Amino acid sequence: CVENWDFEVGDARNWRCVGTRCELKMIQPGHNQSNYAVGTVLRDESWWGIEQKLDLNCFKIETMYEINAYTRVTDKNNTLLDCDPFNYFQGLPTFCPNILFQDPDNELFKVRSAAAVGPYDSSDWNHVYGVIAVTEAMRSWPTMVVYIGWAGENLNIIIDNISIKAVDENTYGIPNCQQLVRNG
Repeated sequence: CVENWDFEVGDARNWRCVGTRCELKMIQPGHNQSNYAVGTVLRDESWWGIEQKLDLNCFKIETMYEINAYTRVTDKNNTLLDCDPFNYFQGLPTFCPNILFQDPDNELFKVRSAAAVGPYDSSDWNHVYGVIAVTEAMRSWPTMVVYIGWAGENLNIIIDNISIKAVDENTYGIPNCQQLVRNG
């Protein structure tokens, strides 16, 4: 469901930067020594981020999906920084990038879908992971985007290898009769 998910075409096609002056740039190397990743430039506000419009036909109502991505954060001088994956308060300076599904035309319609997995290591790529059920309300949105953002203001976000796929019996984090608690 995600186009140009690994950026190996060498550009940020199908992605856009959300924010007044926000821009995207190609980063080398990408995750796992791939050729490319994509990152933000001039991310002045915590709500600025990176998004891609998704094909709603990719999603079935009440089906669970696994979201994976790899991320890093930098300052304006491209110095790699830490963030705190255990900080759950959006907008604080140490907040790590999250992945949301949202209706870009309605601020109220968004679902936090994946978060950074701790511990976070600024010297390496960090896993962003989540499991989400697509609801009838989400499918009724006129448009749905996958959005990566919410990191602290003035932190640039670098992302790579973004995937959204239907879960299977081996997917971690699905509540079932043997384990009702996520991240127990």
